[in-house]
Amino acid sequence: MKNYKLDLKDLNSNYFHFTRESNLCSIEEKGLLPKISFHAQSLEDTKKVFFVQGLDNLLILFNCWINVCEKYPHIPDVFKLGTKIRGKNKFSKIFINIYFKWTEINKLHKFIAYKYFDWFLKKYILLNLNIKESIDFSFDDIDQIKAKKYDKEYLIKAGYFFEIF
Repeated sequence: MKNYKLDLKDLNSNYFHFTRESNLCSIEEKGLLPKISFHAQSLEDTKKVFFVQGLDNLLILFNCWINVCEKYPHIPDVFKLGTKIRGKNKFSKIFINIYFKWTEINKLHKFIAYKYFDWFLKKYILLNLNIKESIDFSFDDIDQIKAKKYDKEYLIKAGYFFEIF
């Protein structure tokens, strides 16, 4: 692996993957291994290597992550509970709406979220992938979050962007 300086040609042509810096030795030895990340445990069903095409999508992804950090519960298993109830009935919709409102007004929650995101950026690095469509990946991959029929309003509130990928 070598350092790569981002350039304007990267706006659309390159593929980027974000990973912990501590993963570099394993990546050099074994390559990128498909997995389900910690934050997607209750959302995704299939192991995969996640990447974005171009700097525009990378910035959209960062914006998504900031929104997710603002909304992500810092109490263990609350996120998993939210992915299970999905706003299926009136009580769960009330619960989810109260939670999202609470994240908007709770300054301590936001402070912790931004501290976490800052820590995240310091521990992770961006990889420029040398991959080719139809050889290394397919754009026909199923978006499992959309396939699970979560309420679109709640996905948007949680930071999910429908315009990318």
